[in-house]
Amino acid sequence: MSSWELVVAVLVFASALGPGAGGLLLDAGAGQPVQLVALGGYCLMVSVLVVPVPRRLRARTSAVPHREGVPSR
Repeated sequence: MSSWELVVAVLVFASALGPGAGGLLLDAGAGQPVQLVALGGYCLMVSVLVVPVPRRLRARTSAVPHREGVPSR
């Protein structure tokens, strides 16, 4: 799996959680301004957590020795 495939998978998962989180906030009686701040904070948190992933994956794949006849990604 390439680093971008993992990042896209995490972002799709994170965006799928958004409507559920909004629904929970609505059920809790939170107004739109509170939802905006809460979901904005959620997006910021997920973005910060995903930033180091491509760097770690590149380091992991560069540490794997190249074998003859096996195409690299």
